[in-house]
Amino acid sequence: MQESSVFEKLEDFLNSSLQSHTDIDIKLMLCEIGIQGIQALSKALIQCTNLQSLRIYFLKNNFGAQGVAELGQALAKCINLKTLIISFNQNQLGSLGVQGLCSGLASCQNLNDFILYFQNDEIGIAGAQQLGLSLPNCQNLTYMTLKLYNNHINDDAAQYLGSSLSNFPQLKLLELDLTLNDIGDKGISNMGSGLAKSASLTNLTLQLNENKFTSEGLSNLGYALAKSTNLSTLSIYIQQIIIFQQLIQLFQLLFNLIINLSCLIILIGNYQKVVHKLEQLVYKVQFMVYRNLLNSHTFFQTQERITWEIKEPIIQVVFYKIYENFKFCILCQTSTKLANKVKKSQQQKQKNSKAQLNREQIAFDSHSYLAYQQAIQYQIIKIKCYFKYGILQIN
Repeated sequence: MQESSVFEKLEDFLNSSLQSHTDIDIKLMLCEIGIQGIQALSKALIQCTNLQSLRIYFLKNNFGAQGVAELGQALAKCINLKTLIISFNQNQLGSLGVQGLCSGLASCQNLNDFILYFQNDEIGIAGAQQLGLSLPNCQNLTYMTLKLYNNHINDDAAQYLGSSLSNFPQLKLLELDLTLNDIGDKGISNMGSGLAKSASLTNLTLQLNENKFTSEGLSNLGYALAKSTNLSTLSIYIQQIIIFQQLIQLFQLLFNLIINLSCLIILIGNYQKVVHKLEQLVYKVQFMVYRNLLNSHTFFQTQERITWEIKEPIIQVVFYKIYENFKFCILCQTSTKLANKVKKSQQQKQKNSKAQLNREQIAFDSHSYLAYQQAIQYQIIKIKCYFKYGILQIN
């Protein structure tokens, strides 16, 4: 098997044995190759007739929408491509740039794995819609990542993306990063409804940090995704204030997925206003989940497991529910100051004797420890721990 050929200068790639390449990395970072450079690159790629895997990275180049269109036309002629990674960062391509690239990608019928980065490239609403229109032509895709960080994507564009991304008959794994955009409650709800219609998707990751939706939109997203019967792994990343009651509602909605779901991860940042008394919230959530949900979902029986950990410099409140191979993980991040405060509070509580713990608390913490050991087995977290007085503690 031939190793990947790596090029960090355009000239080196142009002067290489083009027809011999099957797997190449081209890293043009801060090169300012301009329109002539991208044209030369495109012509060279056409000559790579045996190319199966291509990874190409652009950072702050100045070839514009016209240059991206040239690249798209070249990719259309790389008929043997199975793996493609293209990264644009701060190239100010706009929607016309996306259109030019997508016109070529639509011809890449043999693609299996596709990763596309448009970060800080101002693709806007029209660009996101163009992606949704063109990409479904790649019917053989099984793995796809779209990183659309900071591109002015709004509700309509999010809805269009969600609907379009459900039209891949073989797509198993999808990661969609919409961090720092303009998606509100309507957009996130409709996007979830579209994604839930996928008949093949088993692994879904949504990066939704720093958008405009509220707790209501998050709940609606959970309601939509709960209708998906094929998902085995779901990860949602959120970096904004979420009302505690709406957060719990999201979990309850997603319980419809439990029978098929093997891993659910929800990462929530900027949680200070909700957990100003985090130690109280922790116990509230623990017993709410342990008592109420265990009773309402009898198939968990004694398999229900929940645990939490404190780790500097942030608080990570982690709950695991294990039913056969099911792992349920929630991470709540707060500031270092709050972390120290809660850590001291927990240390004080741990000085109490075991006799002061009621029977239910001891049983609960024992289950927590077993869950933690199970989590280590699944390699979810790697951290030293010890068990004392019925309470899981972290070194």
